[in-house]
Parts: sequence; structure tokens; C-alpha cells
Amino acid sequence: VMRVMPVIGPAKNAGMRSKASPITPPRPVGSGQVAVRGRHEAKAAAKTGASADMGRFSDFFSKELGRRQVWLFFLLTTFVYVVPLLLADYPYIDDNWRSLSAAAGSAWAEQGRLFTELFYNLLTFSNAAPNIFPLPLLIAVLAMAAALTSLTFHYYPQPTIACCLVTLPLWYNPFFLQNLSYQYDGPAMALSVAAVIY
Repeated sequence: VMRVMPVIGPAKNAGMRSKASPITPPRPVGSGQVAVRGRHEAKAAAKTGASADMGRFSDFFSKELGRRQVWLFFLLTTFVYVVPLLLADYPYIDDNWRSLSAAAGSAWAEQGRLFTELFYNLLTFSNAAPNIFPLPLLIAVLAMAAALTSLTFHYYPQPTIACCLVTLPLWYNPFFLQNLSYQYDGPAMALSVAAVIY
């Protein structure tokens, strides 16, 4: 007995091929999609850069400083504060008669300001009061920088820039700036504040 195998003709073959799912090639990415993807990547990069900048900014204020770094910070900031006074070099009220009067050197002692008179006697090597501005103010800046450094380490054993900014208003004070305007008496008052801090 011979078994006859059915023969699939060309028509049937074509029908079977038509039922199979065709393989579609991937569509090319258009320029619009590339632009959108580029914008998203740019935004992500900008956010990453901004967060990195904020991290560096916060690290700047939270980084622990040594004693020399704190002293240099205060030396720079106190000097910057008096730079306009140094550039102006303008005698203010009492400075005029102190620089012209021969008795100005003993006027402080009569007012009970013995240390001020001693300070100027040591700087000028005389009992008079010649105008040696800005030397007294620069000495006061050095003393105030050292005093603020000592005060900062008194309150903060491990100080940062933020800790230094807490004590800086003792010098960065608009009311104290009026006192510093006096070429003779301003440095003496600054030294008095430094002595109070110590």
C-alpha cells in the first residue's frame, strides 16, 4: 500500500508565507528626537554641575581652618575694611588741632587716656604728637586680627570660615567705622577693643 503524500503547491506556499509576521527594520532616529535627547542631557549636565558647585561652596564654609589660616583671614578682612580710610587720608575734627597744637601730646593724659599718650610717645620717640598716620592704624589692624583669632578659637576649637564670620562684626561695624575715621584717636580705640577681647 502506497501512502500518497500531499503536495503543497505554490499557491498554498504563498498563503503560508503571507501569514508569517514580516520583520520590520528599525526606524531611523529623526533629528527632532536627537534634539530632545540633547536637551535632556544638557539639563542633566547642568543640574550635575550646579550641585557640584553648591557642594564646593558649602565645603568652602565648612572646611576646618588652622590657627595661621584664621589669622590670615582676619588680617585680610580687617585690612580691607580700613583701605578707604588709608586712601582718603583725611584729618577728621580733632585731628586738625592735634596735629597743629604743641600741647596735643599731653592732652590725652589730662583726659585720663594714659595708654594712648604712652602709645604715641613710643611711636614718635617724643612728647609731642606728630601725625604719623597710617602707622598707628596698621598696628591696630595687626592687633585686632590677633584678637579676633583668639576669640574665634575661644568659642570654636575647630573653626571654619562660617565661625570666623560670627566674630567679624566686632570690626565690620558701621558705628565703629566712625571711630576709625579719627587718625589720632581711631587706632587707640581699636587697640582698646583688642584689649577687651583679650
